[in-house]
Amino acid sequence: MARPHFSHSTIDAAYRRQRYRCALCGESLRKLWNWYAERSFAHHIRRVADGGVHTLDNCAILCETCHLQAHNWGNYRQPVELLRSEFRYLKGN
Repeated sequence: MARPHFSHSTIDAAYRRQRYRCALCGESLRKLWNWYAERSFAHHIRRVADGGVHTLDNCAILCETCHLQAHNWGNYRQPVELLRSEFRYLKGN
């Protein structure tokens, strides 16, 4: 049976790749946590239901607000891959 989530090592690598910034808004994840207790999430760029896998290439770390935005505020109608072009900080730029 496949694991349901990213491994800890994949998540750690994604944080480092993004220099601890949200892949969407670019805000410092450490600052958001320290100032506002806003969490961050390891997120599948391509949903598992659509063939996405649990690899670093399919992992984007998002702040809590952007994670909700990626999921269309709970409606889950907007595929995350449509936001791929918005992942300005995914490669640590």
